[in-house]
Amino acid sequence: MATLPELATESAATARRQEFLVSTGLAILLAAHMAAYGSWIIDDAGITFAYARNVSTGFGWVAQPGAAPVEGFTNLLWLLVLLPFFALDWFDLVWTPKLLGFACAFGSVILTRRAIRHTAPELRLWGDIGLLFLVLNPAFAIWCVSGLENGLFALLTAALLVSTVRSCRAPTGASFAAAIAAGAIAALTAAVRPDGLVLAALWPTTTLVLGDLPIARRVRLAATASAVTILGVAALTFWRWQVFGDFVPNTFHAKVGDTWGRASTAAALALALGGLQLLRQLPRLRGRRLAAIVHALLAFATLDLLGAKGITRSLAGEPGIVLLALAFAVVGSRPARSSAPWVYGTILALMGYQALPPDWMGEWRFGTAFSLLATPTITLALGTLFAALTGKRRWLLAAVFSAIGIVALVRATDRMLNFRQNPTVPMTSILELNERFVSWAADLELPNAKRASVLAADMGGALWLDKLDMMDLAGLCDPEFARLLGTPEACAEVALARKPTFIEFHSDIARRCGLPDSSAFRRDYLPIVEQEDDYATRAAGRPIRTGFYVRRALAPPPEVIDRWRQSLR
Repeated sequence: MATLPELATESAATARRQEFLVSTGLAILLAAHMAAYGSWIIDDAGITFAYARNVSTGFGWVAQPGAAPVEGFTNLLWLLVLLPFFALDWFDLVWTPKLLGFACAFGSVILTRRAIRHTAPELRLWGDIGLLFLVLNPAFAIWCVSGLENGLFALLTAALLVSTVRSCRAPTGASFAAAIAAGAIAALTAAVRPDGLVLAALWPTTTLVLGDLPIARRVRLAATASAVTILGVAALTFWRWQVFGDFVPNTFHAKVGDTWGRASTAAALALALGGLQLLRQLPRLRGRRLAAIVHALLAFATLDLLGAKGITRSLAGEPGIVLLALAFAVVGSRPARSSAPWVYGTILALMGYQALPPDWMGEWRFGTAFSLLATPTITLALGTLFAALTGKRRWLLAAVFSAIGIVALVRATDRMLNFRQNPTVPMTSILELNERFVSWAADLELPNAKRASVLAADMGGALWLDKLDMMDLAGLCDPEFARLLGTPEACAEVALARKPTFIEFHSDIARRCGLPDSSAFRRDYLPIVEQEDDYATRAAGRPIRTGFYVRRALAPPPEVIDRWRQSLR
């Protein structure tokens, strides 16, 4: 007969095996999901790759050797992670970013599992269900394997969550060492992507709302974590000024636009949702059913009225907004120690997403942190609700949400298949396009094909190929265009003054750059291929023609132009 210590050891071993099997299963599903997108790498990732290569080979922080330093990327820490692979000549254009993306994404899943077990070990099954939906969510898998920084962003978000949960659950409360660690993680998160700075508020906010410690100690802890983050961000900003002569990445000027309008709306959303959570922590309201119903209704109205319905669709389609509002209400009924990290983390991630400009690339590219935090928050809330109900109500709840889950998985499969068939701007397509430009430049018999220049908006593949002098019409790597987009006449004037050999533009850039309406452009450039652009036409409310163009002064004979046209078919 086994003794009590032997039984305890056997039980612990069984638990470890179960943990290993679940983690392995999640890893296999995530890897299979990511593998479904094949060798696709988003073209924008090529910008980071080109910068990393130039830094590692001694050319400096430039888009192309010999160019002026411009911060044409927003993912400094991801670039630094890639540097050793370039320095050791271990970088593969597909395998390196994909394996790193998988490792970071899976690491974020493991850390989130750990946070669930620290928060509510009795709900670990529901937490694992949430992580299952997460790894099968195209919005999470696509961008973590895209070659961009999303996987690393998810990993540091999960690390910040674990740090916050541990501090909440510590028997003696948070320590100053934990505050310093959380502040450092938050600074690293901001170095991955500037909007990560919003998540820096998670640890201080959670510490302040927990009432177990004296208020003075809570304030000192929150101030310590914030000070460490501020120092880290200040050091990064000082480096940026020394290297690039600017306080923000050049991409900020190119993309942000109406910053304050979006930022104020996002802040109002976070304050409203956060205020509702604080009210629910009042002893009179925490356990009351009517308070939970009112909370859910107000959270739904807030999400809907302040424009957050779109991102909630990434979770479960149209029911996503209902599930999130319900989660805020149900999780808010739990003690602050277990609810605060998840609720405030989700709110802050939502705020960060809403503050950013709308993204045209699809599948909620900037919503990685939100998906990571909101998905298990919802399933933990459902687990709490399931445990509170009995009899027919419990099984009715299970049936309803099982149906929602099945529909969400079916829609996720459709999204995965659609993206696999029509991926967003593959880097390989831009590489092929720029190989054509190189071939065309050779036909022009210039003194050196490298001196041929191209004005275009898709830079990743072009910078990676590095066989032509590139001018970034989208402004990411070009400070002048970054500040002129949206003022069409001035933008067109600058573009024509640079006299690029070739020009290619399409989509919304065509409307914003002013070239289609410029008589000087029509005078100086000969169309190779030109057509009416549906997207630009809808956006402008009038016909906009886009295509490929060559300077008339350098144009080859008509038969060569015809051959170029054939190569584009």
